[in-house]
Amino acid sequence: LFLFKGGFIMKKTFTFLLVCMLVFSLSATAFAVDQDSIDITDVQSQMEEYLQNVNLPIEVENFSVSLRNDLDLSQYSDKEISDLLQKDVEQIKAVLSSTEKRFIAKPQTRLANHGGGEYTAEVWAGVPSIGWSTVKQDFKASISGGKIQSITFLGDGYMDGVSWGQYNHIRSWYDIYSNNTKVDINIKGDINYLFNLVNANYTATFLEELQVSGNILERQW
Repeated sequence: LFLFKGGFIMKKTFTFLLVCMLVFSLSATAFAVDQDSIDITDVQSQMEEYLQNVNLPIEVENFSVSLRNDLDLSQYSDKEISDLLQKDVEQIKAVLSSTEKRFIAKPQTRLANHGGGEYTAEVWAGVPSIGWSTVKQDFKASISGGKIQSITFLGDGYMDGVSWGQYNHIRSWYDIYSNNTKVDINIKGDINYLFNLVNANYTATFLEELQVSGNILERQW
């Protein structure tokens, strides 16, 4: 009788454990997030509206976002994913507009004079919360009689610093004006930024505005 009772108890316990495992499995399936079901069109729409209505300090083209494929989102709830996507939107806006005015008021340009007419135009390309980075272009300027005679680029533009972004150079060009006393250096490239859940891809043109001071170049502002 004892063995029968013990066997009966063990059978009931085993059945109970099977039921618990089944319920847990169904719950996990119900609450797990299918990566293919995540819709980021709202992120794209928010950013397109933002780009249309905000006067940015850089020129942005071909903006697109995509879901990162290196993350396992099965452990995230719908709310967590929604919150992270909205956080990504705010971080993308910060990168494009450099909104953290406690650090910079607009894309910060620094001009390094290496002597011998060689310079590096350096334009801010990030925010502190994302990473410290700049886009640079080395060049040589020939100045005579207080006027710019020629500009020669030394290699391609490049990104420098610590950043979650990657930069692929497209081209650089310059515009000389104001009776050859001012020059704009334009640096254009494709940028990819990794955020919490999305990749942001866009083409950006960075501008450095320079003027002649004596026989050297300096920033206009």
